[in-house]
Amino acid sequence: MTDNDIRWILSCIDAQNKTKSLKFTNCVGITGRGLEPMRESTVLERIDLSLVGNHESPAIDPEPPISAETVIPILENILNTENNSLIHVQLPKKWRETESDLMSDFIENMDTVLNNRRMQCSKGCGICEGDDLYPLVEKHEQHPQYGINAITCYQCMKHYCSNCFRNCLIDTCQCCEKVYCNDCNKVDWCDECNVNNNRTTSCRACDALQVW
Repeated sequence: MTDNDIRWILSCIDAQNKTKSLKFTNCVGITGRGLEPMRESTVLERIDLSLVGNHESPAIDPEPPISAETVIPILENILNTENNSLIHVQLPKKWRETESDLMSDFIENMDTVLNNRRMQCSKGCGICEGDDLYPLVEKHEQHPQYGINAITCYQCMKHYCSNCFRNCLIDTCQCCEKVYCNDCNKVDWCDECNVNNNRTTSCRACDALQVW
């Protein structure tokens, strides 16, 4: 599909007021201009801009033309709209691998918005207690999970807290770079092999994780 196709579809279905989730699997030719009809949406909860399917690597070759300069102002507009519902944004891998003030400002803003909501952990823990806030979207540019939502399971959209991470109830799959809780897709970390001195979740040799 083209940007014009997406703009037309979103306008025809009144997506701004009716659509809670958007996913653009295999739309590798878009720049993001077609998302304009979503400005000021208060119902959109999740948008997946990785352009790949479930359990697929977000690394696309050649890199898609989707533009941060085009899309992030639209996302910022939604995020800053009063009573918006945006919880989860899956960003394109190429944006997360490029340091830019635009990306850093958006991630900082989204992290602040999510923290201010004081969302409750699905396991009964408190995600945000008082002023003791922790990153709900990874903000450190050198971190391998930079720009990834850390609190929301990609599949069931339930929220978790830092205690859940420490207790291995939710984690990031190194294959598709999405966060899953144990109930939806248990992510097992492999201690038997190293990749650049880091543990991996995609080790076939020891069968630590189901091969997708």
